[in-house]
Parts: sequence; structure tokens; C-alpha cells
Amino acid sequence: MTHRSKIEAVTIRIKDARIASQWQKAFINGQVEQMETLLAESPHLVNHMDWKQMTALHHAAINGNGQATALLLAQGAIMTNEVDVQGWTALHYAANRGHGKVVAQLLAKSPDLISTLSRDEESVLHCAVQGGHDDVVTQLLAASPTLIDAEARGGDTVLHRAALSGNDQLVARLLAMNPSLIDKVSTVQPLLQCAAIGGNAQVVTRLLALKPTLISEVCISSGKTALHFAANGEIVKALLAADPSLTVGTDSLGWNPLHSAVIDGRDETVTALLAANPNFNISSRANSRSALHLALSHSRETAAEALLAVAPGMIHEVDARGDTALHMAIRSRLREEFIVRLWKLHPEALRTVNRHNETPFGIALEKEKPGEGLVERLQGGLSLDDIIIAVAKYKKNYLWRFRCVIMEQRKQCNLPLHADVLGIVFEYLM
Repeated sequence: MTHRSKIEAVTIRIKDARIASQWQKAFINGQVEQMETLLAESPHLVNHMDWKQMTALHHAAINGNGQATALLLAQGAIMTNEVDVQGWTALHYAANRGHGKVVAQLLAKSPDLISTLSRDEESVLHCAVQGGHDDVVTQLLAASPTLIDAEARGGDTVLHRAALSGNDQLVARLLAMNPSLIDKVSTVQPLLQCAAIGGNAQVVTRLLALKPTLISEVCISSGKTALHFAANGEIVKALLAADPSLTVGTDSLGWNPLHSAVIDGRDETVTALLAANPNFNISSRANSRSALHLALSHSRETAAEALLAVAPGMIHEVDARGDTALHMAIRSRLREEFIVRLWKLHPEALRTVNRHNETPFGIALEKEKPGEGLVERLQGGLSLDDIIIAVAKYKKNYLWRFRCVIMEQRKQCNLPLHADVLGIVFEYLM
């Protein structure tokens, strides 16, 4: 290849990249006139894919842009073979977003598209049901009534997706059309757990009324019950009304429903569980951590407040690492005021050394400079010797900067410089 031909090849690539960029901007923003202009110049753009393997037709379906959809179909957009990274066609997206007009356009152009499955074997009806779009569900079932029996990977039926969406009307409708759906077993998520996640207590009540044994089902992979997934207080009430013993059930990691709610940050569920049973097994441990430890390590401040209100004694618990609640709170960078409140509830925790030879004050020093913010407030609970030892270990470079201040404080307080402190300072500075 000559030098001139190399330059021409590079120029062509730059031009193609510029046109592709303009095309992507046009179809994302639904600029139909600009799309027409670009297609007239470069017809191959109609099936151009972005980094997610999505074409312009995918985006038109997502946005419900019927005009853009009509243009792309007229220009020969491929529908059956063009799927994105999760295996969804444009019809999957239109159904999931509830764009009935686009669904009709796509099916009119290619009726066979209705039988296309995603990489997880999801039908277009799964997508419509998961989005909670009754009108699109009607539209799809009219085109292919057998879709109601479709099962995705793991045995997920459309009823599972309806329960997950929290749409009670859709759940009732699907069960009226095919009552046997309630007996279908999914290895991904049991039906009642889908309803618990969906957050509609009416769906939970309806399913339990039809099949009470659903309350005893657990997730195969995690061992969790439906209560582990309760999205809100109403779900908690509905599930505990069916089986009060669910509160003591633990999953494969040893976490009970309260632990799961704390970790996920479902504050309303935490409050409901504690209100339903003030003697809830809050001190039971998973990997030697109490519910309070889990709340603090996952930065769930509201949940921690609720736990301390019911069981203030939890502040004194220590996990397998030797961490107190104060260790956890400082490491998770919770609000300064909240950390100070924990310290005042358990003052001796400030000097507690865990198995990694860390104190809460030392952890605070690692995150801040001496004399600033939280460190300045916490050092009020320590002796000068404790402060010097911690600074020598975690921020030894600051000992030089603060040596005059330290010595002046000792002089004013008439405190001798103990030999052990001298030894530590000598070890870290020399």
C-alpha cells in the first residue's frame, strides 16, 4: 500500500466514525429528519450497532418512537437476528416499556418475531408482564395465546414476573387464564418470594389464599424464605400472619430476615420486623456479626438507630475480628455526629483493640489528619499517651509537626513522658 493510499484509508475511517457518531446521536434523540438524511448518504447505518450491540431500531422501540420505527423498517432494518448483549430484540424492549404502537408495527412487519427468546429464554410476554403493561399483555396474547405457558431459564413463568412487578390485577388475570401457573416451580426465585420483592401485599395474600404451602418454600441457591425478601412493612405483616415462625429462619449464611433487611437497606422492613416482635432474634449472629455490626458495615444508619432503640445493649457486642460498633462506623465513614453518639454510648470502645491491632481512633487517624473533624472530637476521650501512640503508629509524619504542641501540653499538665511512649516514638521516627 502506497503512502497516499494509507492516507486515504485513514481519511475514510475518520469519516465513517464521524457519520456513525452523528447517526447514534440522531436515533438516540429521536431526530427522524436527521436519520433520513444520514440514511440517504449511508444506507448501511440502518443496522449499525453500538457498543451494547443495539441498533437504531432497539432505541426506537425503547423510546416508543413510531415514526422512527416506520422509517427504519422501510429502510430494511433487520429484526430477527439483531439482538443486544442480553439477547433482547426490539420487540422485547417495546413490550417491556409498554409501547403498544411500536409492538403492532414490529409484529405487522414480522409476525414470527413474537416467538423470539432472549439469552435467558425470556419471551416477549415475560418482558411485558415484568413491566406491568396490561394493554401490551392483551395485545401479545391475542397474537399468540400459547405465550401464557412460556417459561424462561430456571422455570420462571409469566406469573413469576407478574408477582415481581407487584401488579395484583395482572396476577389475577393470568391465574384466571391458567390456574396451573401457581404450581410451576422456578429454580431462580420461588413465586411467593417474587411477590415479597414486588412489594404488593395483595399479591402475597392472593397467592397464599390459593396455595398456603407457598409459605414454606425457600430459595434453592440461598436458603432464604419469603420474609428475607419482604420489601415493606405490609409484606411483613402478611407473611407473619401466615407463619410467625419465619422470623427465626436463617439462610445458608446464617442470616435471619432481619439481617437481610439490614444489609439491603430496607429500613421500613427492619422497623416492621422489630415492631412485630420486639424480642426478635437480633442478637443471633451470622459470621459472628450481630445485626448492628451488619448495619454499620453496610452504612445503614437508619437501621442501626432502629436496632439500638430496641436493644441498646448491642453496642457492647464484638465480632470475630474483635471489632466493636465504633470500629465499623468509623471504617464505613458514617456521619460524624452519629459516630460521636456511638462513642458516648460506649466510651471504652475507643481504646478497644481488634485482632488486627486496630483501635477506632487509629482507624479515624488513617482517614483524617490529626486535629481535624472526627479525630479532634474523639481525642477528647483519650489520654495524651494514647494519642501519641496512635499518631506514631498511623500518622508518624505528623509527630514532627505536632511535637512542640505535645510537649507544651505535657508541660502545662505536668505530665512526664513515659518510657513506653518514648520507645514507640523512637521506633517510628528514628
